[in-house]
Amino acid sequence: HCNNGDVYQGNDADTTAVAKNDNDTEQCICQKQGAGSGSGDVDQYQDAENRNGTKQEADADATTKQANVYVPISFLTYGSNNGDVRQSNEADTTAVAVNKNDTDQSIGQRQWAGSGSSCGSCGKGGSVDQSQEAKNKNWTKQDADADATTEQKNVAIPVAIFAFKSNNGDIDQSNEADTTAVAVNKNDTD
Repeated sequence: HCNNGDVYQGNDADTTAVAKNDNDTEQCICQKQGAGSGSGDVDQYQDAENRNGTKQEADADATTKQANVYVPISFLTYGSNNGDVRQSNEADTTAVAVNKNDTDQSIGQRQWAGSGSSCGSCGKGGSVDQSQEAKNKNWTKQDADADATTEQKNVAIPVAIFAFKSNNGDIDQSNEADTTAVAVNKNDTD
């Protein structure tokens, strides 16, 4: 008589991988110009530019591997490998990859110019030349990759060679898995 005891093999795993990028960018340009000339020329120019670049990569990999192996071997025995075998795997595997980007850009420009003669309508006032140029540039590249993998195996191979009244035990095998992968890209640009 050998290998007749009951065998219980169990695995329980909670595997989580989280990758998160969070970016908040605020850019502001505020320009003001004022000029007053009694008789001379007024020349005003404003140039404004906001540039923003955001690159986000979130990669979350969660892997659960579970294995139960039971291989009893009996040779030239009587009544062997008769124990009950219970093998179970339980896994909760989660991968979450998140990219979040908020970009606010603003440009405010004001110009004021007065050119005239103090003598009213005598026609000696200067010329006024005003120009404004403004640019907001923004680019965002996001890559979110979430991979969740669960691998479960139960192996029970009782081997009896020239063994009488053997391999009579019950074998109960079970696998339970909750596998979730979430990938999110979120971009707000104002």
